[in-house]
Amino acid sequence: MEVDVKNLPLKELAKMYLKRLLESSGKKFDIFENVERITLDGKRRIKFDFIIRDHTTGEIVGVIVKDWKRPIGINVALKVERDVEECGLSYGILIGSQFSGVVEGRKFNNLILVSRGVMISHLVSFLGEKADSS
Repeated sequence: MEVDVKNLPLKELAKMYLKRLLESSGKKFDIFENVERITLDGKRRIKFDFIIRDHTTGEIVGVIVKDWKRPIGINVALKVERDVEECGLSYGILIGSQFSGVVEGRKFNNLILVSRGVMISHLVSFLGEKADSS
């Protein structure tokens, strides 16, 4: 079934983007949706929209999707970065419609920022204006 990637809800767009990106890398991976991870100290449970396990490198990546109408600010980005670290994950991906200038200008240690625009551009260039949602 073909869908217009520009009109997908952010979480669906993120899932499609991550799957296509990982498949094109040729790596063997698993994507788990709506996962709760316990911090290394056992004190907190943190929810991730996706967890990606890379069989080739052994890396485990936590993905958080924030579908907000306003830009994602620095406090949210720092919290996601801290949550990724506290869960012992290799790194994290924060996906949002847009990020504040402070967030875009900051270098994070273990966090990658991905915007709606980047995902749409990638999928449109990779698959054309409409994409197979399977």
